[in-house]
Amino acid sequence: MITRVNNKEIEVRCANYEICGAWFKIKDIEVKTWDICKKCDLYYNTRLYIADNKKCNLCFKIKRSVSIPSSSNYLCINHFKLLKQ
Repeated sequence: MITRVNNKEIEVRCANYEICGAWFKIKDIEVKTWDICKKCDLYYNTRLYIADNKKCNLCFKIKRSVSIPSSSNYLCINHFKLLKQ
């Protein structure tokens, strides 16, 4: 868990930071989602598995990729971000 102090409040980096880019305040942490932000809890309801050297199922390049929730397929981070828009 990566933290920072911002305006005298402790903030935590979301476990899915590479996808969402979110930091959240300690007081915003809920028991079931202690390491992900509210947006990730809403969209994915879980911590995403991000792995190096996996083949993207769209561009077929081997790069840092995200496992699609409830699937065994991977998408590179760029394509995963495009799909959630």
